[in-house]
Amino acid sequence: VYAPDCDGGVAWDDPAIGVDWPLPPGGPVLSAKDAALPRLADFDSPFDYDGTPLGALGEPVQV
Repeated sequence: VYAPDCDGGVAWDDPAIGVDWPLPPGGPVLSAKDAALPRLADFDSPFDYDGTPLGALGEPVQV
């Protein structure tokens, strides 16, 4: 079931992400929704994160 209130994303062309996309000659075709996505620096994450680096995969997480 699609839940629009849980939908989110970041701009595909944000220079901070630095992906060199192999685009077709005419450029990308974006929906109005995707064209309006924020840059990563402006993204309002629904997740709490205090800035402490996470451990390596497989290591137990201390709480």
